[in-house]
Amino acid sequence: MAQAIGKLNSITLAVADMNRSVKFYRDVLGFKVDYKSAGWSELKIGNFYLGLYEEKPKKSAGGPLPVLEVTNIKKTVADLKKKKVKFREGLYEEDYGWLAIFTDPDGYQYELFQEK
Repeated sequence: MAQAIGKLNSITLAVADMNRSVKFYRDVLGFKVDYKSAGWSELKIGNFYLGLYEEKPKKSAGGPLPVLEVTNIKKTVADLKKKKVKFREGLYEEDYGWLAIFTDPDGYQYELFQEK
């Protein structure tokens, strides 16, 4: 049986303030803005797209946790903290690598990952 689903292409998020969110993803995380308007924006990092639409985010328990791979997690965490990014807890180690979870301006969580 052939695999029906390929690679992850994008994630779309509701954001409370489009300008604030675009600034965060562009200036803090380094995503490239491909398109921006008041109601919809698209940003890209590598082969991955992030779609943003302006609407008050609905908070729910759990949800997806996108993982962003980095080559130097200690430096990345330090750099993001200088930019006032909020981390859920400090850097921690697992058998397979180092991790750190942070939030964007709307409370969405992301995990930084560096493989051992």
